[in-house]
Amino acid sequence: MTEFEIFKKCVALGMTKAGAAGCTANILAESGGKPNNVEDRSTMSDEEYTAAVDSGSYDGFVEDRLGYGLFQYTLPSRKEKYLAYFQGHGVSIGDANTQFYFAAKEMREDYGFVWNVLTHTNDPYEAAYVMCMKFERPANAEVSADRRGNQAKEIYERCASAGVEKVYYNPQKMIDWGYSQIGYHEKETNDQLEDFTANAGDQNWNKYAAYLDSLPGFYNGKKNIGPYGMWCDIFYDAGMVICYGREAAQYLICQPNNSAGAGCKYSAQYYDAAGRFYRSGPEPGDQIFFGTDWDHVDHTGLVVAVKNGRVYTIEGNTSNMVAERNYALDGGGIFGYGRPRWGNPEDGDAEAPTEDEPAPEKPESPADPAENAYHYSVQLPLVRKGDRNGYVWTIQAILIENGYDCGNKRLFQREKPDGEFGNATEKAVAAFQREHGLIPDGEVGGDTWKVLLCHK
Repeated sequence: MTEFEIFKKCVALGMTKAGAAGCTANILAESGGKPNNVEDRSTMSDEEYTAAVDSGSYDGFVEDRLGYGLFQYTLPSRKEKYLAYFQGHGVSIGDANTQFYFAAKEMREDYGFVWNVLTHTNDPYEAAYVMCMKFERPANAEVSADRRGNQAKEIYERCASAGVEKVYYNPQKMIDWGYSQIGYHEKETNDQLEDFTANAGDQNWNKYAAYLDSLPGFYNGKKNIGPYGMWCDIFYDAGMVICYGREAAQYLICQPNNSAGAGCKYSAQYYDAAGRFYRSGPEPGDQIFFGTDWDHVDHTGLVVAVKNGRVYTIEGNTSNMVAERNYALDGGGIFGYGRPRWGNPEDGDAEAPTEDEPAPEKPESPADPAENAYHYSVQLPLVRKGDRNGYVWTIQAILIENGYDCGNKRLFQREKPDGEFGNATEKAVAAFQREHGLIPDGEVGGDTWKVLLCHK
């Protein structure tokens, strides 16, 4: 993979451009950007080693302590998880996309400090340094970290303005986004919507519906409505808007303004009316629909891969969360597939949109019991001890910048936010509140947010 290809992939997975530059520097130092790279101590070539592990003829992958892949996994405990993940997805251990998905998952779950830095920092040197010291941990780590930090600054200068933001209607962008959302859990109440795991419950409150509710006229009514708001289709639609923008998303999924597309059967009907609904032959990026007939389409998801007679998906509102699933292509339950208008009309890769998008014939608007009772408004959440999310990271960054000690690790003689609201952060918040005439309860609610965000 080239420097720019790695950089774009890191941005797609949610890293800042500085974080992406830092991650790119580490990957290039570890493997030269070669997904099937095995440490030189191996008696096999990169291709031979990869093929032998994939076929099962070599069973020493976990214990041989040979670095492998873009990130050069070496430790048996990490290689065991790596192998299980790739086998579970039915792909070669040298598959580049899956390596990124696995690394992002591992960082979110086991290296939260590193993930917080990569997804929040504006300093490419910091990103490379932290990733080297805390995630890669090579020999002579300090020297390597400094070298990679300086390389990250150069990568940032070359890549940050080199067209990463240009929208192409390529399904891979949506697939990358889907993987970045795995593990998000719906909420018990309309609180802490952005956090992946906080306030987990089974009442259907979720950030995807809240986001689309903030776009006037996207749907035919509010959808972040608690128990009434099934959100599997909303998850897919929100991803399309986030990845490609509202206008492009509506063109891609064949839906007009004020659509009934939050309902699975109506969404499928929009594709069908546009001639883009298929009963077989799924492709990555398709929207899969489950059901028995047109009146009973009741679940949907994002197709991420099709191989070995199975279709692999990422779905919202499955077991109350975003999760990976897979199904036999000839199994029961799959009703069909909606195929967005991938490509870019400007490049001649897709048919140009028409002025008036066709809608399903006489679609009945889904019932919306809370339409007149619930009004969504964007608001900052109450943040308190025990929370772990980007809001905590922001609070800590402001406090640290203003001289408060949040009890976190230090880098370059300076405390760094870690996104975890512990005892020290609670004390720092209380101290800030006392000094600004607020109730020193150690929690960041509306009044404290106002002062924090306006404080200089």
